Amino acid sequence: MTGNSDEPDKPSVDFDEPLSVAPIRVLGHGRAAEARLVQAEFASGRSHVCVEKVFRPGLLTRIIYQTAFQAPFGYQFSRDAILSCFYRRRVAASLIEIVGLNLRVSRPLYVRFDAESKAFVLGAEWIDGRGILPVEADRFRVRRFLSKVFRHRTKVPPKPPQEIEELLGVMRQLEQLFCDTGLAGTGWQVCTRAMVSTANLLRTDSGYVAIDLESGIPAVLVPRYLWHSLRLRSFPMFDDVDETGLRAWIDNHSVRISERIGRKKLRELCDDVEKLIAHTTAWKQAEPALGRNGLKIFSRKTRQASAARCLEIWRLRGDVDTETVLKIRSGCNGLYRCVYTLGLVPGRAGRFLQRLVGHRAFRNKVKRFVSETEFRRKQIDEYIAQKTSHWIKAGRLTHGRDLSKRLVIFGLHWLLALCTPRGMHRWLTDADVRRNSRAQAFLMIVSGRFQRAYGQHLIHIAIEDWERCGRLSHDEAEVLRDQSDSSKLQEYAQCFGLHLGLKLFDPLVYPIKIAGITAFVTTGNPLYLLTLLVLPTLRTLITLSRMLSRHRDPFTEYGEALIIGAIPTVGSLAFPVQISASCPELSTFLLRDAAARAGRALPIYGGKDSRIEIGAIRLMDFAIETIDIVSNTTSAIRRRFLSSTAGKAEPPQLLRLPDQTWDGLVDEQLRLLAIPEVAAQSDQPSVAPLQTPHRKAA
Repeated sequence: MTGNSDEPDKPSVDFDEPLSVAPIRVLGHGRAAEARLVQAEFASGRSHVCVEKVFRPGLLTRIIYQTAFQAPFGYQFSRDAILSCFYRRRVAASLIEIVGLNLRVSRPLYVRFDAESKAFVLGAEWIDGRGILPVEADRFRVRRFLSKVFRHRTKVPPKPPQEIEELLGVMRQLEQLFCDTGLAGTGWQVCTRAMVSTANLLRTDSGYVAIDLESGIPAVLVPRYLWHSLRLRSFPMFDDVDETGLRAWIDNHSVRISERIGRKKLRELCDDVEKLIAHTTAWKQAEPALGRNGLKIFSRKTRQASAARCLEIWRLRGDVDTETVLKIRSGCNGLYRCVYTLGLVPGRAGRFLQRLVGHRAFRNKVKRFVSETEFRRKQIDEYIAQKTSHWIKAGRLTHGRDLSKRLVIFGLHWLLALCTPRGMHRWLTDADVRRNSRAQAFLMIVSGRFQRAYGQHLIHIAIEDWERCGRLSHDEAEVLRDQSDSSKLQEYAQCFGLHLGLKLFDPLVYPIKIAGITAFVTTGNPLYLLTLLVLPTLRTLITLSRMLSRHRDPFTEYGEALIIGAIPTVGSLAFPVQISASCPELSTFLLRDAAARAGRALPIYGGKDSRIEIGAIRLMDFAIETIDIVSNTTSAIRRRFLSSTAGKAEPPQLLRLPDQTWDGLVDEQLRLLAIPEVAAQSDQPSVAPLQTPHRKAA
């Protein structure tokens, strides 16, 4: 993948664009951009491993930006906008160095337009750091509070230290610096009241590093930034710069700055400030943005800037050719109005009409498509191949699928890609996936070995994820693995696998839930909401079947699981709670992992290393402490129960069929589980095969 030569004229910049860029791996997806690790080669012979932010926002982010500013997402198509990102990072880095804060900014390296993604890219320094670590589980949170309220002298362990408090302190200093110096819009990215801002800094051995100073949504959720937007007459605020305040701060502290960083760096800072202001102003003026420009949108200057911005976007997207651009720039306003009006048609239909009018090569291609059979067939085959490749990368299709000769089947896939999730699309169209799902569902019923292995496999995946993120040390992870593999947890791991195995029925249960909710909204009859209880009912039946197979005190062994499993949404936590009686460390980890997943799944506010995720993990302390209190209260009963059943035989399986009958099928499915779908669809190495002991056939 290389930079695109079909770009607007570039002003002089302070960087060299790479000659070629080779992707290494995707690091993550944000609301506005995808971060990927790349190897960049430059004309000077230098080679850098760096991070590229490809600004291709999702649908919700695009809608929010379009509503706020009546324009496409700025960083995706505006060269002035992406250059403002470049110089904003340089200015922010200099300001941090001047005041002596114990952190730094990921250094910007270059800006380019990526032809494949149809979006601008910001290349920046690769930071080998980690996100925030959740505080360890606090098992005395409520008891510590009660001891303070009632002034009880019972000794309670102190509150465990929280890394997030240190991070929030650094963020407050950085936010205050940005607001004081005129980079108020950038302060939103490190605002402690923005739930996802904690993910914008990484911790390294030398301190914190800010890796993301580019907003995804306007700063409208915190009153402080609403005030700044009103003061700057730029509502809503989106990475705005107070040019007067920034210049005044530099002038007022010029002597101190010169002493701190030297005269040469002071001149470079002043140059970066002027370029930041110039590019930000050009970017903002080219958008209608009624809340910012007001009646200025009717001025000649604003209309000219907006027209130039539209031409730039059309050209970068390939909607108009060079000939059309030259005609419009020479004063052909009728052609501009025509292309602009056609673009108001929503969706791809509008872009098709724009290209039909503004791109001669596209018009000729359409004519040939209509009149020439061979050309039409070739274009259809290329389009089908392109879409098929995209679906394979997204995991909707398997490798090797050829849909070029099956137009009806391709049309079915096209509709499913529009209206179904990836998993359901794959399940409905892939016979192998359906066969494996049926096999796994069947083994969940008849094979205790598969049930145990499946539960242990899911637990190991969660442990590996936390260890990879630095949230667990190697020794802690090994302890959890040993506990999950211990013989006394085989029964609970088996039941845990059974409960999570119900997710295999999601392609069938999901439409039932949607139908029930729709019927309730239409008729108002609450009985239709019973469709939401399909999985809780199945979990309860599974737990009851295991209880009935026990001969003594089944409620002591399965009581918590029976109650929690009947609750929608959180019922999958039934056996992590039950496990606490035998292995509190493993139970605590599973509960905190489930809370972290819920926090990351929350739209807009959630995400990896966000305050929502950290807060969800901390919120689980109440459940952990409650379980701890109950376990301590019933410890005598549990000891007596465990001692009386120590030599008890393993309970019979649900259908009482011997495991050996299914050894071949179990081995096949365990091999498939050991190869994650993502690894199967990419060139990355898969994880090691899942190892599970099993009995040989007699």
